[in-house]
Amino acid sequence: MLNTVKYTFVLFFIAIASCSKRDNYKSVEPNKQEYHTEAGFVEYQDLNYGSIKDASKKYVKTLVLKNNSKKVVVINEVSAGCSCLSFNLHEKSIKPSDSISIRVSFFAGNKKGYFSKIIFITLNDGRNYITPYVYGFIE
Repeated sequence: MLNTVKYTFVLFFIAIASCSKRDNYKSVEPNKQEYHTEAGFVEYQDLNYGSIKDASKKYVKTLVLKNNSKKVVVINEVSAGCSCLSFNLHEKSIKPSDSISIRVSFFAGNKKGYFSKIIFITLNDGRNYITPYVYGFIE
């Protein structure tokens, strides 16, 4: 029952986030985003997995989050709306002018074609969030 409630909440959050404007975002350079939070700016880049030839393998990329503010930014949760993504995060706080890395694993399974997924990263006790995209093509 608890998993159903959590799953419903995640799906609702995905629907709201995908329809919302990115008013707090500004493009730093192509495919790179900077998000203004209460604590300052968090910079990140969407992950392009490119062309995947073997869907039976797990593909890993590194998502780097940089804190361009004068306050500590705390990561509360990293999640996605599908089981094809998993995350490995060692640090939960980003000191000012510092960066952390999140290893993002993608497993295509039996899917083919273009894919685009959203990662939800809640910051600062849920007051803020960022939504890096994961995309590519499965041959």
